[in-house]
Amino acid sequence: VKGDYEFRGYGRNNENIYTLSGAARVANNVEMGFNVKHDDQDLFQIPRASDGALGNWQDDRQQGEIYAAYLLDGGARAQASVFANNDTVGGGLYYDFDNSLGRSGVFGEYHRPYWDTVEGVYNDATRDRVGVRHYALVNPTLSVGGEASYNRYNTSTDDDVSQSGLIRLSVIQRLQEMTEDQPYLAIGYGFDGEYFNDR
Repeated sequence: VKGDYEFRGYGRNNENIYTLSGAARVANNVEMGFNVKHDDQDLFQIPRASDGALGNWQDDRQQGEIYAAYLLDGGARAQASVFANNDTVGGGLYYDFDNSLGRSGVFGEYHRPYWDTVEGVYNDATRDRVGVRHYALVNPTLSVGGEASYNRYNTSTDDDVSQSGLIRLSVIQRLQEMTEDQPYLAIGYGFDGEYFNDR
């Protein structure tokens, strides 16, 4: 079990986010876990989804996830999650597996709480998405990764308020090989692009 505190400030908007999470192996091939968050918000001129009014709001929001994962032979992992926030309940399915090119994964999420923005937290936003991802170790010191997904965003008052395509890429070059008892230095590059369909 782990506890965490994060302060997030964007301009005159302040958030105090408290997180409690944990995971346990309940059987040889089964893992279960949870993640809950509480956000105290002090917001300046943020729009309210119900009526579009701009205001200075002081409020709090919560979200949570519980999951069960099954570890298959050969390193594959299948996971099912249940999400919840102050407005709705959602779910997610994930499957990751090893192959000759590295490790790949497919995933789908419905109404997962979206907390990347202060507006999203305040308006109980969620995101639906389907996507794929891949990670590969090119050599002992070079790794690359990528992810692509189609996303749909919702608020507490409206579904499908926005749609987007997301692409993430990363390249990490270690300056020395990693060992069990030796830290390492690395140089990395990441690209994170999300392209919205104007409606």
